[in-house]
Amino acid sequence: MDHDVDVIVVGGGPAGAAAGMALAVRDVAVAVVTSSRRKPVRIGETVPPTIAQPLIRLGVYDAFLSDAHIPAPGTIVCWGEDEPYETDSITNPYGHGWHLDRARFDTMLLGAASRAGAHIHQLDGFAQVEHGQRGWSVSGADRHVLRAPMLLDATGRSARIATRHGAARRREDRLIGLVAFGVARTHDHRTVIEACEHGWWYAAVLPRGRAVTAFMTDADLLPAGTAGRERLWKRALSETILVRDVMTSAAGGLRLHAAPACTGALSASAGSDWVAVGDAARTVDPLSGQGVTQACQSALHAAEALADGGHPSALRGLSADNAEAHRRDVVTGLGHYRRETRWPRSPFWMRRHQRLRAMS
Repeated sequence: MDHDVDVIVVGGGPAGAAAGMALAVRDVAVAVVTSSRRKPVRIGETVPPTIAQPLIRLGVYDAFLSDAHIPAPGTIVCWGEDEPYETDSITNPYGHGWHLDRARFDTMLLGAASRAGAHIHQLDGFAQVEHGQRGWSVSGADRHVLRAPMLLDATGRSARIATRHGAARRREDRLIGLVAFGVARTHDHRTVIEACEHGWWYAAVLPRGRAVTAFMTDADLLPAGTAGRERLWKRALSETILVRDVMTSAAGGLRLHAAPACTGALSASAGSDWVAVGDAARTVDPLSGQGVTQACQSALHAAEALADGGHPSALRGLSADNAEAHRRDVVTGLGHYRRETRWPRSPFWMRRHQRLRAMS
């Protein structure tokens, strides 16, 4: 098999674009394969101050700052008690967090990867991926075939390549978000987080006068139909203290997007000739706000290992590091859930408290 490139990255989100960029600047011949289809709505509009770390390492922090994302100076929280409390980023060495124009952010990363030397291939639909003894081949509807000895799976939560090649997806919970976008009714740019009987809420003001409001609960606690979910969402929103004041109305009427948000990880995030990065490798609880940052950092770590020749020990090290980071994230996340005790008989909260006791 003739190799067109050294590494094929399947997926053009933050992890895939960051991986392509980090490999290209290390003189690795890399192709990033992404779909030209419109991407579904994803939770991930707010990033913490530490997003500066991977963006500085990638050399795109100045471009990020020029893209009119909104500073997020802190958080106002109603969690564990009825009285809201506030946190701010004044003592954080990286400054404040950000509310993203997510489409602009993703486009910026992919463009930077291209300028760094990564070959960007936009396919009409999903890539067809085949694996043989001599490496990987990836093609689209136009039948153009890319070949490489190494592949990075950046396909998000589906991890659709890694799970076909020996890795199993382990999920810690059944968290799902019912997300709506609308018009902001406040100029307060702090992130809002509020617990409720059946889960918790997140809301933020976004660029261009928009806002996002998301209800996080377990998938099996939701009604089956769209109408039932809308009624639940509206009723639960009306009972909030803070979140109901962030957004006036959903654009074009209420339209809820169901977004999987469970915490999970692959049983192994690397094989002999493949590596999973970003959400494909592991997903963090959205309560942490670390999803996009983790995706970029994961891509950087993978690029470093592959640029050094992709030695099996380095790939095993990546997998072990991901497993340990996942364990720490689970324990930390459950610690935050333990602080909420106002609804001891709620299945949502009981599950998390029981899980923490089982891990203790």
